[in-house]
Amino acid sequence: MTRRFRFINSLFLIALVFTTLARADEGLPSWLKQAAATSAPAFAKDVQAVVLHKEQQVTLDASGKLVTIDNYAVRILTREGR
Repeated sequence: MTRRFRFINSLFLIALVFTTLARADEGLPSWLKQAAATSAPAFAKDVQAVVLHKEQQVTLDASGKLVTIDNYAVRILTREGR
């Protein structure tokens, strides 16, 4: 591959990443956007992850079926927190 081809290819990939990131935010639920916007305080070095949002909604539909929805957001602070 020539340098010019690599350069053009790199520019294309960068543009693709920024376009994807700009559109990715559109489909996120509001609770996740809010959780992502919060800043976590400083923690000890051994803390691997922090729960930003934990919510459970339980409803009973018209047929009598119990429906449970769990919303959960975690900020991973270290590689081991994955």
